[in-house]
Amino acid sequence: MEIKSGECHIWCFESNEVTPDLVNILSKEEKTRYSNYKFIKDKNRFLKSASMLRILLSLYTGISLENLLISRKCNDCDKNHGKPTLINCREINFSISYSKNIVVIGIYKNFEIGVDIEWIDYDFPYEEVIQSILTPEELKKHNGMGPNEKLKNFYFHWTIKESLTKATGQGLNESFNNISIEQNTNYEAIEVVNYPGYNNVFQTITIKSMMFKENYMLSLAVFDSLKTIKFYNENEISEYTKALGYYSHIT
Repeated sequence: MEIKSGECHIWCFESNEVTPDLVNILSKEEKTRYSNYKFIKDKNRFLKSASMLRILLSLYTGISLENLLISRKCNDCDKNHGKPTLINCREINFSISYSKNIVVIGIYKNFEIGVDIEWIDYDFPYEEVIQSILTPEELKKHNGMGPNEKLKNFYFHWTIKESLTKATGQGLNESFNNISIEQNTNYEAIEVVNYPGYNNVFQTITIKSMMFKENYMLSLAVFDSLKTIKFYNENEISEYTKALGYYSHIT
């Protein structure tokens, strides 16, 4: 599977379509994590995301499934909840996100990537948490919007800032209301105005945000000049895996 410079590949999977033998693809550590989940929904979502990630990384790098070395070590506490990285092929970067029954995996070459997807819940009491997401200036603009636009604006900022912090590896350690972004009226031209500690580190940041499928917001951040986004689904990974003799049962 080839990926060109400046090209982002977004793979989309249904986490409720899982076969038990996907467990065979997981590493020893991943099998332990899988068995520790109590609820079937969480087990299936982890199994689908972890197994599909390993297959994708094998396809993009040519490294066999059993030889892939994926680290999830946190830089601060050394526990396995940090930004995942492929140790034996640093040029392939990736990010995983899921919401409801959708799992997305973003792949990018040579530069960091973060993706976030959220199902838009029209009953979610977002006004209770909005101050932790928006800067004071963003909040001022938000308060002048109509109800429907406010909901979209909340998920727009939330997913973008989530994707940014996933790209940097900061995750929950970062306060979203310290990150400032600006966008034009149709939400297409997006610019990171202020990201404390990172403005001078990453001179080029490309942000994209869009409605995805019927009721999801998808955002991605890459620390590069993004040229193209290509979308792939489960049927396409099935063709690649069959061609290479990988787990032809995947549907």
